[in-house]
Formats: sequence, C-alpha cells, structure tokens
Amino acid sequence: MERNNMRKKMLSAFIMLIITAVALTTATYAWFTENTTVQLANLDVNVSASSGIQISMDAVTWKAALTLEDIQGVGIQYPTHVNQVPVAMAPTSTIGTVTNGRMAMFKGTIEANALGNQIVTAEESIETAGNLDGDFIAFDIFIQTSQTETIYLLGSSDVTSVSEDKGLKNSARIAFAHLGSVPSGSNAATAQALMGSPTPIIWEPNSNLHTAAAIAYATQFGDTITADQVLASYSGVRAVITTLDDILLPNANATDNPTLFGTVTPTIQTVVGNGTTNTLLTLTDAGIHKVRIYAWIEGQDYDCENNASGSSVRFNIGLSKTNS
Repeated sequence: MERNNMRKKMLSAFIMLIITAVALTTATYAWFTENTTVQLANLDVNVSASSGIQISMDAVTWKAALTLEDIQGVGIQYPTHVNQVPVAMAPTSTIGTVTNGRMAMFKGTIEANALGNQIVTAEESIETAGNLDGDFIAFDIFIQTSQTETIYLLGSSDVTSVSEDKGLKNSARIAFAHLGSVPSGSNAATAQALMGSPTPIIWEPNSNLHTAAAIAYATQFGDTITADQVLASYSGVRAVITTLDDILLPNANATDNPTLFGTVTPTIQTVVGNGTTNTLLTLTDAGIHKVRIYAWIEGQDYDCENNASGSSVRFNIGLSKTNS
C-alpha cells in the first residue's frame, strides 16, 4: 500500500536532481552590451531515444530519432503545435514559469538611461509555430512507453560549438516541460491538446567552464569566479522590464529587484563533455506524454557577454529508459 501511494504521488511528475556542485555566487547578469542585435546562427538540433522509447512530433508517427527537419515542424498540422526553430537566436532569460503550456521567456537589452548609466530592459518573447525569427528554440515532442518507465538524459547529450568556440555554449540552457499524459491508444488529438502548467526541469550544460572574458566581466560586479567554477544559481528575468523601471545593470538580480528577477537553481548541471546520465523525469504510468523542450542562450549568465557573440552551437539531446 505504501509503495502504491508513493507511485501515485510521483505520477507524471519530474524528479528534482541534486545539483552537481555548489558555489557562493548567485547574482549573475551579463547580456551583450555593445550590440544588442548580435545573434547566434547556424543551429543544429536533434533528439534521439533508445531502449524501447518511442518519440514523435505529432503522436501519430513514432520514431527512434527526430531530425532537425522533424523538429522544424515540416508536415505537422495539429492546431496547438509549436515548433519554433529560428535561423538565429538572441539572448533571453526566464525563471521557468509555465502557464498553459508556455514558459515565460524575456528578451533583454542593455541601453543607457538619462544619466548615461547602463540599464536592463526586457520584453516578453512568445514562441509561435514555424517562426524563423524567434529568439529561442521551442518544440513539442511526444514520448510513448508501454509500461512504468524512468527516463534518463543520455551522457552523450550536450551543447557544443560548431565553429569557433567563443564560450557562448557555456550560457546555453535547455528546459523540459511535461505538459501532461494520456493512456496509450488514446486519440492523437487528445494527446496533442495537452497544455499543462508544470514546473520544468532546467538543464545547464557546460556549467563548469568560463572564458577569461566572462571572468573579467564578473569582476566588474565584485564577483570573483574561476575558469572551472560551477555557479549554483543565477537571477533570471521574471517579468517585463521597461525604461521606467530604471534597473541599473549591477542591480539586475533577485536580491535588489525581486519583482522583476527570480533566483534560478538549475535542476541539472553537467560539465563540459557530460559523460554522465541524469534522471530527467519519471513516467510512472504507461501512456503518451507531451513534453515541450526549450533551448536558449541565458542572457543573465556571465558567459553571455560581447566576446561570445557571433558563435554557432549544436544542441544534442538523447533520452533512454536505462541509466547506462
């Protein structure tokens, strides 16, 4: 009885993982300050599954791997689908609030106020299907299992530089939002319509690497970090920020302005090259599960600074029902 009660409590829930390292610095703020239009180009995204897990873009056609063409939404027709894979990306930020299937994302900029001081502003950025001009990646996948399974993030999952490595991959984030589930055999339209409001799992790859430029940037705010230091948390953007808020760059954090920023502690932090497997979510019942995946460049990360702009990165996500 006790075991069954525990499984019911875990039904379609995400398991929070122990963070792999802890540091003292919690208030980070960066953004591209010299040219706010600099974007990340040449995207490559793929998702694969193994050990009997089936994945799909529409809960109709099931595969073992999804290509970039699949993720871009080619041929997907159902009304609520979102497959935003832009040709370029801009720095965005979030604290991970999901409402009716959408995670609140904010595109930030740095500009000068009347006194000539640098201030942070942020506008909401909303994903839309087929949007090539979006600021971040967002797409829905469906995962089908025939029995109770635990899903793991494969050790081969990572975010890497495609061309010259300027350190921008160090500010990348990926989030998994479980929007709900239906029993196996359900009508595909029922699974497609799932739009829950979960707490997402936020993954920070390359968490233990900072460039010399990022380290120097941190010193401007009185923070001393090392090249291989894992920062336990940072201040993500919580709401729209206007020039009237007059948020000075050094005050762009959850301590000084808690109504506009919130502390984000990534659920998963992996090191460069990964090499480990981490439990992402537990699907404690057989069925079809809808998951929205987000990938973005976190503007509130020290590594998202001017010297890193103009880079190219590849997002690679692998899922398995075994931990080895």
